[in-house]
Amino acid sequence: MRKTVEDSIRTFCAECFTATTWSIWFVASAIFVVAGPFGTFEYMSVSERLLYWPILLAISLIFSYLVRATVKTMAPRQHQFSRDGLVIVLFSTIFAPMPSLVLAVLRGGQSEPALTFSDTYLLILIVASAVVIVRHLLNMEAGPTEDKIDERPRFLRRLEGSVCPEQVLRLTVDDHYVEVYLTTGKTQRILIRFADAVDEMDGLEGICVHRSHWVASQAIRSVEKEGGREFVVLSDDSRVPVSRTYRPNLVEAGWIVDGRQKSAEPLVGAGLSARQRPLFRTKS
Repeated sequence: MRKTVEDSIRTFCAECFTATTWSIWFVASAIFVVAGPFGTFEYMSVSERLLYWPILLAISLIFSYLVRATVKTMAPRQHQFSRDGLVIVLFSTIFAPMPSLVLAVLRGGQSEPALTFSDTYLLILIVASAVVIVRHLLNMEAGPTEDKIDERPRFLRRLEGSVCPEQVLRLTVDDHYVEVYLTTGKTQRILIRFADAVDEMDGLEGICVHRSHWVASQAIRSVEKEGGREFVVLSDDSRVPVSRTYRPNLVEAGWIVDGRQKSAEPLVGAGLSARQRPLFRTKS
C-alpha cells in the first residue's frame, strides 16, 4: 500500500509540476479572467475574477493530475478508455464543490453560486470529457510516432514515457509488482506477474539469473563471485544475485565458463531455449 501511494505521488509530481502545465494554467487564467465564462462576467467584478479563475484553475489542474496518477497506478492493466472514464467520473465528483467553495471563501461566505450543484457537476463532466477526447485526437495525430513505439517489447508499452529497449537494465520482483530499472537512474513499478513481464520482453534479449531477477543481456558487464555467492554486475554497477537454479542460464549464455566468471563478451554458441528452460531468456 505504501509503495502504491509513493508511485502515485511520483507520477503526479512528474506530470503536474512541469513548465508546460503551468504555462497552460497562466494562459487559461488570463483568458478566463478577461472573457468571464459561465456567467462570471456578469456575476463577478474584474478584481474577483482575477482571484477566482487562477485559483480555481490551479485546483482543477492539481486534482486532475492527482486523480489521473492514482487511477494509472491502481489500475495499470485496465484499457486506456476505461481508465479515462474512471478519471472523468472521479474528477467531476471531487471537483464539483470547488467553484462554490472558492467563491464563498472570496466573498466571506455571503454569496449564492451562479449555478446549482447539479448544473455545475454536469458542466464539469462535459468539460472533462472534452479534454480527454481532445487528448486522444492529438495522440491519433501522432500516428507515425505511435506506430514506432508499438514496435517495442509489449512490456515497455506499459511504462510511463517512451522507454527504449536500450534503457532497460533489469526487472526485479517486489511483492505483486515488478520494478523496472533504467539506465537513466529511474525506476518504474508495474502491477504484473513476473513471468508475464518476462514473456512480454519479447524482442529484447535477456536472462533470468534468479527467480526474482531478469537482466538485459546488453547491460551485463561481468559475473563476479564474493563470499561464496555469484553476482551479475550491470553497466550501472548494480549487483544482481545469481541463484543455483538459474546459474545454468549464465553458463549457457557464456558468462560462466568452467566455474570461472567472465568480464568480457559472452561466448557465442547454442544454448538452452526458453521452452527447454522456463524463464531462461528472451531473444530479439
